[in-house]
Order: sequence, then C-alpha cells, then structure tokens
Amino acid sequence: MTVVSLIVRLALGVPIAYGCAVLFAPGWMLERSRALEARSAGLTRKTVQVDDHEVAYFEGGQGQPLLLVHGFGASKDMWPRYAKELMEHYRVVAPDLPGFGDSSYIKGAHYGCREQAARLNRFVDALDLGPVHIGGNSIGGSIAGTFAALYPEMTRSLLLMNNGAMAMPSPSDYQKDLDGGRNPLIVRSLSDVPVLFAYAFGKPPVLPPLAGRIVAHDAVPRANDYAVIFDQIAADEDLLTGLLNQITAPTLVMWGRLDRVLDVSIVDTIDAHMTHHEKVIYDDLGHIPAMEDPKRSARDHLAFLQSSNRAG
Repeated sequence: MTVVSLIVRLALGVPIAYGCAVLFAPGWMLERSRALEARSAGLTRKTVQVDDHEVAYFEGGQGQPLLLVHGFGASKDMWPRYAKELMEHYRVVAPDLPGFGDSSYIKGAHYGCREQAARLNRFVDALDLGPVHIGGNSIGGSIAGTFAALYPEMTRSLLLMNNGAMAMPSPSDYQKDLDGGRNPLIVRSLSDVPVLFAYAFGKPPVLPPLAGRIVAHDAVPRANDYAVIFDQIAADEDLLTGLLNQITAPTLVMWGRLDRVLDVSIVDTIDAHMTHHEKVIYDDLGHIPAMEDPKRSARDHLAFLQSSNRAG
C-alpha cells in the first residue's frame, strides 16, 4: 500500500521491464520500490535488537528525536514523504512495529497497545534517544497515545492521527463490516486489495492491476498472523479513552473526515477527556493523511511542534 505511487511512476517509465518484474519477481519489485522511496527522502534503514525482537527502522534528519508509528498492516514505508518535510528540523525515527514490516514476529507473543508501547519505550532506550516527540496513525496512534500516558517523562509531544482504541460515537463503515464478520484490512487474496484501498483512502487512487499484485504478494502471506495480532489489538478497544487524562504532553489531534475505518466522531471522545490539545480536521482526506497529503499534514505537524517548543 505504501509504495503504490512509486510503482505507478516506475510503470510509466519502463512498462515492459516493470511488467516482467511484477509478474516474475514481485518481492524484488516491492523491496526495490521501498528502497528508492526511502533513499529519495534521505532516510537510512537500520536495525536494533529489542528483547527478543529485531526491530527495523528508518532514520534521518537532525534535531530533537521524532518517533513516527505506523498503523495496522502498514510499516515504516508509509512515512518517507511525510518525514522528508520534517527532517530539516527533527531527527525522524520510524520503526516497523514488532510483528509488522521487516521487524520480527514471534508466534505466541502479544502485540496489544500496552505491550507495543512498552517495546517502543525499550526501543527508545536502545537507541539512547531520550525524551521523544511521538506520533502515530491508526493503531500506531493508539500505541503512541498509550506511550505518552504510561511514559510521560519520555514524551515531549504527541500526535494522534486517526487513532483507535477509543470510543467511537458514530460507527464507521469498517466497524459495521467487522460486526458482520468481515475484516477488510486483512488481505487474503488479490481481490481484497481494491477493498483495502477503498477503506484506507478518502479518495482511493486508481490501482493498476500489476500494482495490486505487488501489494497482495506482501500482504497475503501475513494474513493469518495479522488476524492474530488484530484480535489482540481488538481487546484494547477502549483502552486509550481511559488513559487520555494521564497524558500531559502537548497533543495534536489530526483527522481525515472521510475516514471509513475510524470515524471522525472519535474526536468528540478526545474532546470530552482532554482539554490541552489542538485539532486539525481535513474535510478532503481519509484514514491516512500522512500518505494522502504528506506535505500538508507534515507541515501542520511541524507548525504544532515548533509552537510547542516555543511554549515549552
């Protein structure tokens, strides 16, 4: 999902070679696309051991550390274009959460919000980052918020971008599907890819069939593991609502009003439990503002960070 724009550009430039690579070496094509996207943003891929997990991450830029946390089924590869807008002012670190991306997955381990927040704290310690600015999208926002609540001394500021683990006053289309026994975020076949995109983006991009093949190649083998992780996350359904009053860091709430996964009414829940936050609501974006409009969303985040630093 995170490399589709680059895949399309490659397809336009070298259609025959692109088609052959997708048909006969989709894994190679996916890795090549990810590497090019990260390199163009000035990010370097690294790894570190955190307890039993090897954690892969991107790093680039300079200044105070800014930790960016991806959502369910995504990876660090969702952040390069967003990070590029911030790296002149901040040292951006974007990990693959354990269980996702290039980080290890251990059968029998638990990947709920509290456990992942604790792993992030140990990740921060392993890199000797000190107190961090932290932000996340979707379940990554839930984990970032949990981190801010449980480790206030390690949190300079918080970004909640279309986050979950909170009461949703108006059920989303996705919640209705879940209630009906269907999870559109778990890709089990090529035909599931367009459905995923219809939920992930406010205005879904036209997906070339070969690009869909690349996305499916990465997602389908992980489907059963993702289902296990999802059930663990679902147990934290309303966790963050109860933790909001423990968050003391300056907080920015960012949301796409067209979100079909986590309805914008969750912002009302945040308003009811927090008084010291700012809000940016995009009428034309959906579940992943950092990908749908990386420049605009990153610049709004940057303005908030700079304002918070001046106030602090």
